[in-house]
Amino acid sequence: MPLATILAATLFSQKPTVEFHTQFETEKDKFSLKFTYPYFLGKSKLEEFANKAVRKPLDTAEKEFIDATKELTETPTSPWELEIKGTVSLQTSKLISVLYERYEYAGGAHPNTFTHCVNVGLINGKPQMISLKDILAPGVNSSMVIDGLVKPNLAKQKLARVNEPLTDFPDNSEVHFIISKNGLTFPFDKYTVGPYVEGEYIVKLTWKDLKGKINTNLIQQAIK
Repeated sequence: MPLATILAATLFSQKPTVEFHTQFETEKDKFSLKFTYPYFLGKSKLEEFANKAVRKPLDTAEKEFIDATKELTETPTSPWELEIKGTVSLQTSKLISVLYERYEYAGGAHPNTFTHCVNVGLINGKPQMISLKDILAPGVNSSMVIDGLVKPNLAKQKLARVNEPLTDFPDNSEVHFIISKNGLTFPFDKYTVGPYVEGEYIVKLTWKDLKGKINTNLIQQAIK
């Protein structure tokens, strides 16, 4: 089941509400671009900040993709495609977590898929982008979660799937995760821990797994 489908099924949402906007661009026989992204309707500092934060990676992706199409010297055999779809995994008065799933074809043997995570929160009353360290309880550091829980889980999956040890690990895991009502999810895209054919991996940690490690003043769902 796609990660976005799982998130949609477990979405924990309360006022202020959210709607989804779509951006579409195309040039016949050359390319198509489609973005679907959340827009938070409330006027709180967090939501206003979140609207800018969720738009920023799309603006970057759009510019890079359009610039690349301008360098084409002839019409591609198959039109290039870029589609990015956002899913809200958590929306509270203190936290907003969004997953983007990106599909891109720019020639080559096959299309590629990637994920991008956007987490924003109120830290000392100020909205900001947050990383793993920002949601942890006092005295808990990121390595206790990454090295103590994520890596062992991922290594176990890789061993079961391809009977090989975990030798590669991305250095962005402290920001590349999403928050839901059930816990934290760490997506690992193709190529990040193995070859393309190995596929993606997903590490899910429940609040029970993370007991004592999460700042429950920030994430009430972690109180179990």
